[in-house]
Amino acid sequence: MPCNLEEATGLAFRFITSKTNDKSKMVELRKEVAEYDDFIQLDNEEEYSKLPYKTLSFFIEFHMAN
Repeated sequence: MPCNLEEATGLAFRFITSKTNDKSKMVELRKEVAEYDDFIQLDNEEEYSKLPYKTLSFFIEFHMAN
């Protein structure tokens, strides 16, 4: 019997994040990444006004990986 959603559905769910200059937030994010391994971190700055760049960065990263 599958024990989690990914095993049950075959779908991988990931959180897409970017970097922040707030060191305490980055420390917390690294802890969560280490614990759950369900994040994809992009190499751009996390900011609401930059969401289009975050989306574009994701597609470029995904394309380069495949």
